[in-house]
Amino acid sequence: MENFQKFILVTAVEELCQKKPCLWSFSVKRVKERKGIDLGIKAGRSRRPGITVWNRYTYRVMFLTTKNNGQPKVDLSYCKRKEERCAEMKWKNSSRIFITNDRRRIFYFPIYDFLNTKKPLAEFCAGCDKEILNYLKEVFSNEP
Repeated sequence: MENFQKFILVTAVEELCQKKPCLWSFSVKRVKERKGIDLGIKAGRSRRPGITVWNRYTYRVMFLTTKNNGQPKVDLSYCKRKEERCAEMKWKNSSRIFITNDRRRIFYFPIYDFLNTKKPLAEFCAGCDKEILNYLKEVFSNEP
């Protein structure tokens, strides 16, 4: 029964996150090992939040930070119940888009990096209301 319940949960999350943005808690170590992206591993950080937006067979991923250095603000109050699934994260309603040292703000990850692996890159935290896309317009407009 456990495998069946996991399958149902994975299917529900997959369907939800293809229809609306989702909030995830990313493993900094796994993202560095498998994707070569430094999300703050030098600072001893183990998790970083990120928002996914479905884009033709892949997720556009924007990682989040609380540093105040000019990136667009993102209102996480549109991602309800995040404290229930990802209680280990310290959530603030106002976050910003994380920019890597090489100036990247958007990354593309296939769906199997999240759900179809024994060691996924991220843990699902919450589905977000579509209003959160208004906060991401500036990020998308600068996309190559």
